[in-house]
Amino acid sequence: MEHSMSEKSCQLCAVGKLTFEPPPIYCTPCGARVKRNAMYYTMGTGDTRHYFCIPCYKEASGDTIVADGTAISKARLEKKKNDEETEERWVQCDKCEAWQHQICALFNGTKNDGGQAKYTCSNCFITEVERGERKTLPQSVLGAKDLPRTILSDHIEQRLFRKLKQERQERARMQGKSFDDNIEGVEVCLFGMYVQEFGSEAHFPNQRRVYLSYLDSVNYFRPEIKAVTGEALCTFVYHEILIGYIEYCKKRGFTSCYIWACPPLKGEENILYCHPEIQKMPKSDKHREWYLVMLRKAAKENVVVDLTNLYDHFFISTVECKAKVTAARLPYFEGDYWPGAAEDLIHQLDQEEDGRKQKKKGSTKKTITKRALKASGQADLSGNASKDLRLMLKASAGFATSAKTFRFVISKNLQSLPALLSGGIFMCYEVEQKCEEREQHPIKLREKHAFYPVEIADVPADTKDKDEIRESEFFDTRQAFLNLCQESYYQFDTLRRAKHSSMMVLYHLHNPTALALMTTCNICHLDVETGQGWRCEVCPYYDVCNSCYQKDGGMDHPHKLTNHPCLAERDVQNKEARQLRAVQILPDCHVCNSCYQKDGAEHDAQNKEARQSRVVQYGGMVHPHKLTNHLSQAERNAQNKEARKSWFLKRREMLDLVVHASQCRYTLCKYSSCRKMKGVFQHGMLCKTRASGGCILCKKMWYLLQLHARSCKESECYVPHCRDLRAFLCRHHQQSDSRRRAAVIKMMRQRAAKIAGNSG
Repeated sequence: MEHSMSEKSCQLCAVGKLTFEPPPIYCTPCGARVKRNAMYYTMGTGDTRHYFCIPCYKEASGDTIVADGTAISKARLEKKKNDEETEERWVQCDKCEAWQHQICALFNGTKNDGGQAKYTCSNCFITEVERGERKTLPQSVLGAKDLPRTILSDHIEQRLFRKLKQERQERARMQGKSFDDNIEGVEVCLFGMYVQEFGSEAHFPNQRRVYLSYLDSVNYFRPEIKAVTGEALCTFVYHEILIGYIEYCKKRGFTSCYIWACPPLKGEENILYCHPEIQKMPKSDKHREWYLVMLRKAAKENVVVDLTNLYDHFFISTVECKAKVTAARLPYFEGDYWPGAAEDLIHQLDQEEDGRKQKKKGSTKKTITKRALKASGQADLSGNASKDLRLMLKASAGFATSAKTFRFVISKNLQSLPALLSGGIFMCYEVEQKCEEREQHPIKLREKHAFYPVEIADVPADTKDKDEIRESEFFDTRQAFLNLCQESYYQFDTLRRAKHSSMMVLYHLHNPTALALMTTCNICHLDVETGQGWRCEVCPYYDVCNSCYQKDGGMDHPHKLTNHPCLAERDVQNKEARQLRAVQILPDCHVCNSCYQKDGAEHDAQNKEARQSRVVQYGGMVHPHKLTNHLSQAERNAQNKEARKSWFLKRREMLDLVVHASQCRYTLCKYSSCRKMKGVFQHGMLCKTRASGGCILCKKMWYLLQLHARSCKESECYVPHCRDLRAFLCRHHQQSDSRRRAAVIKMMRQRAAKIAGNSG
């Protein structure tokens, strides 16, 4: 490819213009995805933007169309074609002035300092190292190993490493092959899952239950070999991660884990945005078998005690459990198939009930047979019992042939009973086993038997998580993370993009609030990096970047401007330090404790000439600058923890300020920050560039409004666009769940038709 390179080609990959996969567009009224190159109508900006497909637009009679309960004039809509393309961004080397894709260079554009950051390409860097003009610097970018350790992460890692070691030893004995740690020395995100945990404090029936709602992976796992068991090594690793998580939940006191074994939908993403084209999505049967293999492994280790499916567990009344079959027994998980299906069935029942009001009384009872009553454990059809039973019968008809395909219930311990939580259960034992089946408990008017206590010692009294909770709006929900990846073009369709996307995911993990809470220059409105600006001693929130300050020395402001307080603590990020490093006045120097204690005279002993040159250059001093002690990993973790607390405190203050400024009616509010936030709102109303056009101030305003909307519970909120944003978030989740549920129903019908065809 080097022979075909030109000035417009990337100097790293030898390719020119590359475009991203465009983010999906969904119609607001019907939720259908707008196909590529299809026409659609739109209005609004940001998360309050509405889209209308051509069928919905034509079906809307009159001059208005309804979106989220609001009538919108069709004249305000803009007709567009879904053919927009976004080109990958470029970065230029400050040394050779060659251009490269930011993704190829693994360049973090969010820290570009308004386009002023120094950048040296890998080719120039290697050349300078070979010439002796530059020394390789220690890794300064925070990676996966720098994330805080938790009890859960340690448990899963220790189990995985132990199992991998066993597998490697067995494989080495049989095949003599080795195991690579990562991909070309770069971290790549391969696997992710989202779970919902309902602890001992949750209400029944969700109490002490775990729901594995989404799981996703991309096929960049290395090495691409098979384990000794015959399965792919990536499958072996992913299974061990899941088993390790289930085992950890069992130790915490959870009694059941639910898995919706639904394969990814075509055109939809579970967690990781934009999979490789060569990666095939599994069919429902193969997908279900993947989970079953994992569960059988867990059962062999006694991690999983019992395995069943939703239909057998909740829709069949057994002799051992004479509890009534009722909808109230089924756990209600957000985004799960059952809640959405139940709401749809309830709506159908209400419609049927309205139609039966014209008929004779008692017709409802005749539609339910005695056999159905006996199987469900019901005795009457009065009031809510009738509706509950009809709901379960309707659901049962659909689940009976296909629930085993889509849902599992893993009982890892005894069911969560009140008696169990108090330290033990009491069992009737004396005559019970001698009685015939129809005589056994629970039956009224029978002989009362003696009870004895049975202690249950392995179930904790509560399921409290002892790990520190890390808050992040980007990772709190699967939809929030997917939105981040779509809006920022963090794609995983190629390995080069997967590397860059993984780097940015780690950046957001280490800097959860950097986007919203970075200081903004009051003159140029660009971000001011930590330690790179000047602040007014009188006016709160008046900040100026170094570039603007150097133009006039702060003369345009009436008060004195001082360096940001943390400037001395963040010399690495200081622009002057970067410039010194760029021209290589002095390479970074490191001294071990032993050499430092000997006054540094033996520093760099392997290069005597270089040391003598330094002695001459700096007047007999071995090193001219102050040496500081390297921080230990524990000290770095402690500093990071304090920094995170500071960020979250600042975030809460910002959200409180948003609420205050939206309600404050004083023109001259005594809080200067209130006046500034009102100015931000005013800017958002008047700005012509807007967030979609690249206005940084508008982007931050919308980000703060989104943060507020996600946590706001007020029915009458004064914060701008709060209601619209909440409606958007709710609609986005509902549409995603509806599409997933509709695909499942389609597969259920196809499976039922196939079974009927085979039997016929």
